[in-house]
Amino acid sequence: MFDMTPLFYDFRTLFPTPNRLLNEAERAFFTGTPSAENNFFRTDIRQTDSGYLLEAELPGFKKEEIAVDLEGKTLTITAKKEENDEKKDEKEGYLRKERRTGSYSRSFRLNGIRTEDVTASYEDGILRIELPKKELPAPEKRRLAVN
Repeated sequence: MFDMTPLFYDFRTLFPTPNRLLNEAERAFFTGTPSAENNFFRTDIRQTDSGYLLEAELPGFKKEEIAVDLEGKTLTITAKKEENDEKKDEKEGYLRKERRTGSYSRSFRLNGIRTEDVTASYEDGILRIELPKKELPAPEKRRLAVN
């Protein structure tokens, strides 16, 4: 049976408390750092005739900024963005540089998948990963002698 489980899921995000929400809003406002629950991307998984299709929303990323790693039975998707914004104002005599770096990562445990045949493609901000099912052996049928 197929089983795809997100790894390292933070169960605290299921039951947010007002105190935690205020602390995260304050941290995001003063540091510009998003909360942990916003530091991942959305994925849809649907069953097809031959396997499963995982679609991850990664708008604004280039193909070169996305890595899909398959180690054993763990599929890890990582997207990393680095922006460098430099503006000069000759009249005022100042130089401003801003750098923003962000990375997103999600891992899934794969069971019942032919890992050697997994393929990935990226188009229009959607990463599509095709996960073909393993052919399960037919259940063994035998007749038992009644004593």
